[in-house]
Amino acid sequence: MRKFIIAFGIILYLVSMQSCVSTTAFQTARVTEAGDYGYSGGILLPNYSYEGSGEDLKTDYEFPAVDLRARYGLINNLDVGGHISLIGSSGLDVKYQYYGDSESLLAAAAGFDISYLSIDTNGETAYQSIDYTIPLYFSIHPSEFLGIYLSPRYSYRNISIGNGSFIGAVGGVRIGKRVAGFVEYAFMASTNNNWSDHTQLNIGIGVGIN
Repeated sequence: MRKFIIAFGIILYLVSMQSCVSTTAFQTARVTEAGDYGYSGGILLPNYSYEGSGEDLKTDYEFPAVDLRARYGLINNLDVGGHISLIGSSGLDVKYQYYGDSESLLAAAAGFDISYLSIDTNGETAYQSIDYTIPLYFSIHPSEFLGIYLSPRYSYRNISIGNGSFIGAVGGVRIGKRVAGFVEYAFMASTNNNWSDHTQLNIGIGVGIN
């Protein structure tokens, strides 16, 4: 029974953590204009596995997850955001656009994200994790209806079952004006021997998010 609870907890953990910022962007390098709000939501299709140390457990994760996000333009060239995902992971982030504006062909930005997850089993906290992510954003906008972006990123995961890092990038396209669709693909390489490198396909829609 105990092994079943541990396995179930790990599965829940994997389901939740796929929605963290390390493998999702749903935005270009442009920030939300000062005083404006933006919202997005999407389906995530990850490919990821975890091999438990000392528990004879190996979990392959290929189930879809849900990601919901909101952004607010704090001041010129700076916005803040929040995100939640299936099962209960949540996070906050900030993004500063240091090159270009809302109409320029090219744009570049840098940000910081912190995400948190806690999973309880049998009334006790089984797993807790905090992700610290530093994403960069580069995008080109051939027209007001099209944005092509690349977001290299580094994530450090502090988790009760073992720490580790991920290094990789998210690339995608944004099609539309104020209401736009996003299609993106992510690859993240793991530095933890128990975690595989993972890939993820993200499909979403945004309102007011550049």
